[in-house]
Amino acid sequence: MPGTSFTPVREALRQLESDGGLDVFGGNRVLCVPIRTPADLVDIHDVRLNLEGFAALHAMDRIRPAELRLIGNTCQLMQRAADARDGAALHATIIRNSGDLPDDLT
Repeated sequence: MPGTSFTPVREALRQLESDGGLDVFGGNRVLCVPIRTPADLVDIHDVRLNLEGFAALHAMDRIRPAELRLIGNTCQLMQRAADARDGAALHATIIRNSGDLPDDLT
């Protein structure tokens, strides 16, 4: 992939492995997505819900107006994509604006 560094990808994969989002097997370091049980998914959901709620509560006193507008705009974009049942448009917008990606992904 011309113009793209593999370092961020490697770091992201290492972080996913560290967080339990990927399993690694063998000397070739084959990566696999772990199979999660329905109970695992409920637990993950509950933890995220509590952590994100806690973070949002603390952000209320610190967030700047520009950041609040950005969150509002993002929520509107997500709602439009959900209404149109078009998650691809949302993801394409995120990819287009994320920087350092090869041209064939944007």
